Amino acid sequence: MLKNYLKITLRSLMKNKLFVFINIIGLGVALACVIVAYLSWDFNEKYDVQHVNAEQIYRVNFVRVINKQSIKNGSCPVPLGEVVRSNIGQVDQVIRYSPVGGNFRIGDELFSTNVAAVDDNFLDVFTFPLLEGNKGELTQKGKIYISSQLKDKYFPDAPATGEAVTYISGNTHLEFVVAGVFEKMPLNSSFQFDALVNYDHVFDIVEWKETDWAQFNTTFVTVNNAQDIQSIEDNLQDYVEIQNRAKEDYKVSEYYLDPFVGMAIRAEQEDIWNHWFRGSMPTAAVIAPVVMAVLILLIACFNFTNTSIAIANRRLKEIGIRKVLG
Repeated sequence: MLKNYLKITLRSLMKNKLFVFINIIGLGVALACVIVAYLSWDFNEKYDVQHVNAEQIYRVNFVRVINKQSIKNGSCPVPLGEVVRSNIGQVDQVIRYSPVGGNFRIGDELFSTNVAAVDDNFLDVFTFPLLEGNKGELTQKGKIYISSQLKDKYFPDAPATGEAVTYISGNTHLEFVVAGVFEKMPLNSSFQFDALVNYDHVFDIVEWKETDWAQFNTTFVTVNNAQDIQSIEDNLQDYVEIQNRAKEDYKVSEYYLDPFVGMAIRAEQEDIWNHWFRGSMPTAAVIAPVVMAVLILLIACFNFTNTSIAIANRRLKEIGIRKVLG
């Protein structure tokens, strides 16, 4: 019986090649669109999920008012990190972050890559699995951590720890020793650097002063009790006037804490300036494939129904006889 049904099905398909081809192509395109829509949504939904302490991390942002329009900025003055660390007790940890440009030399190879200067507790707060070395050496100047991508490219056959690396930026030459190798972050991560150095190197590379309120970096804080957020933000307002006096052409109206969870998506949706991180996919680029997938899937379903009815109309006598015969 099953064999007969299979033969009838195949014969029917062969008699209606055009309809079958249209249905297969339509449903195939619809399913492809559904998969693309899901991958786009999943890319944004899982942004920065690898960081275990994400719910306790906040970025210190400020708001400027230009022509009566509020503009959010994802940075703050360089000295603010030390001020928060010393004067605001509800904050557990402070992590300063600055991307610094330049070139590296390993042996005879000269290349440019993204390097970030961070405080020595960066690897304690953010989750970057180490493949070589230990995170404790970030406290030392002259030590550098590189990504697994750099390690595979320049030290493919041996451990990278202990190898010499030279940082070159203009007339500045800094010698480093590789202290560890961290796992390269995925594309849906705010951090896309390939090397980490101690934050004190910022003052060697760009010649900033640690007390200069006119220079900006990114400052993260960890807050264990979410109920303290309002109190911390209130305390931060005490330093608005200090910044405004230091940079009169770039005046601030208020500081606020931006939760790390969803930070990349809000940066795109709220058009946050000067945040120096990889943003998420635009909201339109996530919603549009979903809408298209639903519409194309509906069209494919309606098309399948119409072609099935058209094929069935050719077999009305056969269907009638089959019904009579049971």
